[in-house]
Amino acid sequence: MSKTKNKKQVIYRAFFIVLWSLAPLMNYVRIMWMRLPVIGKFHESLVPTIIVISILLASNKLLRRIKKRDFVFYSVLLFVYLMNYVWFPDNEPFLDEYFYSFAILALPYYFAGVSFDIRKCWSDLFRVSFISIICFGLFKFILISSNYEFEKDSDMTGAYQLLPHLLLCIWAMFQKRTIWRIGIVVYGVFLLLGQGNRGSVLSLLIFVVLFLLFVYQTKFRYKFLSGIIGGTLIVFYKEINDYLFSKMEEFGLSTRLFSMYLEGELTDSTGRDEMFSQAINAVKNSPLFGYGITGDRYFSGGLAYIHNFLFEILIAFGPIIGSFIFISLLILLAIGLKVSSRLELTWLLILICVGFIPLFISGTFLTTGWFFFMIGFCISVIRNHQNKE
Repeated sequence: MSKTKNKKQVIYRAFFIVLWSLAPLMNYVRIMWMRLPVIGKFHESLVPTIIVISILLASNKLLRRIKKRDFVFYSVLLFVYLMNYVWFPDNEPFLDEYFYSFAILALPYYFAGVSFDIRKCWSDLFRVSFISIICFGLFKFILISSNYEFEKDSDMTGAYQLLPHLLLCIWAMFQKRTIWRIGIVVYGVFLLLGQGNRGSVLSLLIFVVLFLLFVYQTKFRYKFLSGIIGGTLIVFYKEINDYLFSKMEEFGLSTRLFSMYLEGELTDSTGRDEMFSQAINAVKNSPLFGYGITGDRYFSGGLAYIHNFLFEILIAFGPIIGSFIFISLLILLAIGLKVSSRLELTWLLILICVGFIPLFISGTFLTTGWFFFMIGFCISVIRNHQNKE
């Protein structure tokens, strides 16, 4: 009986290891698989096959944690999406474009969040993150040394793939300050800055601030030391910026963030002000039920999305229903943060900084699996708290 239980536990943990390693680690596995003779041509089906197998093996354990109302929640969201074809026929091209990503890739993350137990998985995920950061850097440097042509100005995809692994390693570093954990965090921050993406760096800073304020408990001498380090960074920020700039150029990474800082353009909107102005007018003149899901794409002729979760919700569902959804989500997160244990609180902060905060800067909830994972995990935390009472 004990062996059977241990086997199920291993399979359960293996499923979340696969999920956590999808980006960027599984991408590298797929690339290496492509090099193999004969079977290499099936590289596109490799990752989906691994996911399906891990789900089937772990299904017993996962289904025990998933309630009937979770399937209702998934069905309602999918139904609303499908009904937008009827309610807002002008959005059909954009609804088609996002349907697969929303219904098959992003929304099912809710089930993973509901069934996730951070107490049983965090050490496994840390190992995956440690390896992922190393592989991310090696892969970048291999591309650079091979003169492979890619976008060096900024890499938004790479930055957001790296971000969750870096946040988890920062958490591990605060738990136990070893040379390996400190080293991987420094290395990871260097790589993140080298992607030239402001949103991911902002999410990183927000996580560190929230973690230090609400989770991390330390003695006065460590706070004093942190103050000295922070003061040193402020005093010598120009020298530090110049040094990092030169190192980024030396390694062939993006110097976009440092150039923008030196030129006073770090807080520039890069065209978002105009989009937000259009969004405000759209919300003001919105019909009662909004413009439908993907309605923000309709305004731009399909050229861009609104780059802001709040505007996206208000445009899609109208100011009344949209505001209700947004406020309900904030209340859910607030309750989840309040009743969570210290371990759950840290994990929830990571999910917020990976799956929620970036949506106010870039991306869309329609393709962000970690957004739905965050909702599912938050509900799981609240349920666990209610069961203890």
